Amino acid sequence: MDQILLGKGDQPVSLLARYGNRHGLVAGATGTGKTVSLMVLAEGFSRLGVPVFIADVKGDVAGLAQPGTASEKILQRAAQLGMAGYAPEACPVVFWDLYGRSGHPVRP
Repeated sequence: MDQILLGKGDQPVSLLARYGNRHGLVAGATGTGKTVSLMVLAEGFSRLGVPVFIADVKGDVAGLAQPGTASEKILQRAAQLGMAGYAPEACPVVFWDLYGRSGHPVRP
């Protein structure tokens, strides 16, 4: 797999891994899917073996550490998008902590 599926309308939209080193901007109003888009990218890069650093001040993406639950609705949507063999999976994560009390210390 050398691409990350970002979404699908009439045609699938994927990011080729070789273009993942470019700059990007994810912007939009509240509730438009910015965090979900970043999580899809982080999961995709992780699946390809690319380390990802996310500064998650609010804790919105901490759930990447645990596999999700594949409800019937999610499985139907994955099938509709043509994602054969979809199964929720966890990503390897390290939680960093400025003070080194609840995670990996940022400072030595």
